[in-house]
Amino acid sequence: MEALFDIVMNLNRDRDLMEYVLPTIDAILTEERTVLREIVEDIKKGKYPSLFSKLKGFSPLEDHREVTVLAAARIASIILGELPREQYFNEQKIFLLDLLQVKRYNLIDADLNVKQSQTMD
Repeated sequence: MEALFDIVMNLNRDRDLMEYVLPTIDAILTEERTVLREIVEDIKKGKYPSLFSKLKGFSPLEDHREVTVLAAARIASIILGELPREQYFNEQKIFLLDLLQVKRYNLIDADLNVKQSQTMD
């Protein structure tokens, strides 16, 4: 897992690589609770200090592929959901606000697409 997180931290500009690495991390954290617990403990100890900002960088607003954006969001939500609220409330709050912003953007984009298709008819 450490190698996968190092790839996310250092090679996150490689879109093809991220399309493989992020869904892999997502699957491992979803299926292996012991691995998730180890990652949570590492984060509590200060390892991966910029992980959430790196994951937040995978945004549809930045023209990333949907599979990458969804995997990054799931990874952040899985980990943030396991972290103690007392210490990580701000990160949890920012993450939720960012998700709401993306959802709003997607709704606006979908509405524009519908209007465009109606004007073309």
